[in-house]
Amino acid sequence: MGRIGLWAATGVRRWWDEGAGFAADFVSNRYMRGGVEIAADAAFSLARPSARYARDIAGRWREFGPDEAGRTNKGLLIEPAETYHPVNSALEGAAVDGALPTGWSLSLGADTTLSVVETGTHDGLPLIVLDLVIDNVSGSTSIGRGLKLCSLPGVKDDFWTMGLYAQVLEIHPSDTCTAAQNILQIQERDAGGAFLNNSGGIIDNFDLGTLDERQYITKQMTDPAVAFAEMFYTWNNILAGQRLARRIGLRMPTATKGQTLSSPLATGATATATRSADIATLHLPEGRFDLEFVYEDGSKAVLPDIGGDHILSASSSKAYRMVTAMPAL
Repeated sequence: MGRIGLWAATGVRRWWDEGAGFAADFVSNRYMRGGVEIAADAAFSLARPSARYARDIAGRWREFGPDEAGRTNKGLLIEPAETYHPVNSALEGAAVDGALPTGWSLSLGADTTLSVVETGTHDGLPLIVLDLVIDNVSGSTSIGRGLKLCSLPGVKDDFWTMGLYAQVLEIHPSDTCTAAQNILQIQERDAGGAFLNNSGGIIDNFDLGTLDERQYITKQMTDPAVAFAEMFYTWNNILAGQRLARRIGLRMPTATKGQTLSSPLATGATATATRSADIATLHLPEGRFDLEFVYEDGSKAVLPDIGGDHILSASSSKAYRMVTAMPAL
């Protein structure tokens, strides 16, 4: 028999597999041990000294305090520790009709202006709205301009993963661009700031239709002279005689050293921020069990012959929807 069934005595629908000794339905926040429904804190415990975010089905990022389980309607997200390097995603220093966030800088050029229209939040994450104008009406060749979001110490063979959320919110009536390219890139720079390369570190013409999809790229530092890894959000191919005039929303630029991207965490202009590892422990009943896992994407896994308390493995890519403990054969 499957999950469908009724308790003969109570008439309460049984939502767990028949014969299971333990079940945790993290999506619906219901738990069972030994055939009896129990509270969440009796079924599992969660330790994490820092706050964190986890995303729900609608794409909203929800913030959870220290030692609070990152559980949404996608399930329970368990992640390893991560260090976030300063990109000023908290937007320190930004002022409407004034300064950009501290540490952000625009390519030089009298043809380019970038104005702060609004700061706030979008689905729980800091958001800045910018008006960008690149005026090449009097130019004789195509041009490009970039917004530098961070410059972080790097050495050869380092991997960096950097990304952001971006959307074109409005194309102003004066915009005449026909072939503009929007680019997210990681550049290698030497100790004097000179450009070395961006090989393997470019996303060209990424989707600017939504603020809900994070764009990111991983690049390994390859030049022996590299001293800095820098993230740029750029607009290229503004043709001679044309003008780009667009309102853009940006949120949560992120930079981590490594090849994976996990849930976001805001940083300021100068200091790193650390999300501690989630330590989630299932409190199983006595005996030996085969643990059956169902993840947010519908994939499944089995871990055989487990007894006593069990620590769930961390994964930044998918949340646990369901864990069921069946008696080991």
